[in-house]
Amino acid sequence: MVMLIFSAGLCLTLLSVAVLTVPIPAQPVPETFTLTVPDGPISSQSGSSVSLLCQVSPIFNIKPFEVKWYRSDDINKPTLLYKDHKIQEALMDPRFRGRVSLTGELERGDASLRLERVTLEDSGEFVCYIASNKWYEKARVVLAVSVTGSQPVISVAEARGGGSQVNVTCSSEGWSPQPRVTWRNKEGTEITNGQEVQNTTDSQGLVSVSSWLLYSPSESDWLSCIVFLSDEWKTEGRILPALPGGDSKKGFTVNQVLLVVLPVLFLVIIICALCFIIVFKRKGQIDQGLNVAETKRLIKGNTVQTPANPTTADNQVDLQGPENPVQSPANLTTTDNEDKLEGNTVQTPANPTTADNQVDLQGPENPVQSPANLTTTDNEDKLEGKVIERKHLFDIRIILFAGNLFNLICALPVEM
Repeated sequence: MVMLIFSAGLCLTLLSVAVLTVPIPAQPVPETFTLTVPDGPISSQSGSSVSLLCQVSPIFNIKPFEVKWYRSDDINKPTLLYKDHKIQEALMDPRFRGRVSLTGELERGDASLRLERVTLEDSGEFVCYIASNKWYEKARVVLAVSVTGSQPVISVAEARGGGSQVNVTCSSEGWSPQPRVTWRNKEGTEITNGQEVQNTTDSQGLVSVSSWLLYSPSESDWLSCIVFLSDEWKTEGRILPALPGGDSKKGFTVNQVLLVVLPVLFLVIIICALCFIIVFKRKGQIDQGLNVAETKRLIKGNTVQTPANPTTADNQVDLQGPENPVQSPANLTTTDNEDKLEGNTVQTPANPTTADNQVDLQGPENPVQSPANLTTTDNEDKLEGKVIERKHLFDIRIILFAGNLFNLICALPVEM
């Protein structure tokens, strides 16, 4: 029994192998065939990839056939040429080299064309052509390439004649084909009253669109301008259409305000700078005059001349010379802070000191008073020069400050 089952299984296995290894006869090539292509245009976005469908019916292997795609207006420059079991790139249109290919299903009768990096110039009618030694067929496929334009730019201007309405304008460029424009309020309701649209086409075939309408805004309302080719390809912009100030009659634009404020502000800065310069100049002149007058008065009241190099040693003061009316004795001694000068007694201060080469001769005992601050003419000139230098430097700083402040105000951003 076991041997019988084993023999039956072996026979079934051998039969299965025999069936699988029997060659299937190739499908015969029909003498005629037809092509199936899309009824309407195939849409594609610029920069994307697209397939132009072309299918042989009935389905059979078309590798031995010639497959050619070309523009309907230029049959001599094929977009793609498949012949002798390979693609003939040398005979193809240079504009499509490196961008086109077959889907690779020729065995199943699929001759669809794959186009990469689609451009606006690719728009138009293509022809799918398949030929054998006995028969050929061709069919037309339309490619529609669309280009999405720029983001809408919306502006608001006061309507002619004033009133409560404003003129709202929406502009966008770089579209293909011609787009549509709709206006909607914040509730999403489309606004159609008073809308006007203008389209222009440039040399590259791209369309620019402008639309405007009269609208009565409120402070919380916003408008939406939608430019679109379809629900998939569209752009939108929004704006609050109220003019600055909320009242088109009484409102002022930012530019109008700045045109008045900036010149006045600059004039005020210049006047303040000039006032500072004049006040500090006068103050400097008064201080300088007082210092010079005081110095001259002190010098004039003293008849004792200081020596070229006044020195002190051991609390002794050298007062000898033809310039001094009082002669010091040969031996100068001090007792109880008194200088004995052989009958001539000159009282010195309790603590005789020297500072900055100046001799302190002040006191009721001395008939000759020395100035508090004895300066020379050269030092006076140098001091006056420094005062003048500092005054000029202050004037320059005031002017630079005014200029920098004006430049800063002018650099403020102004919304047109």
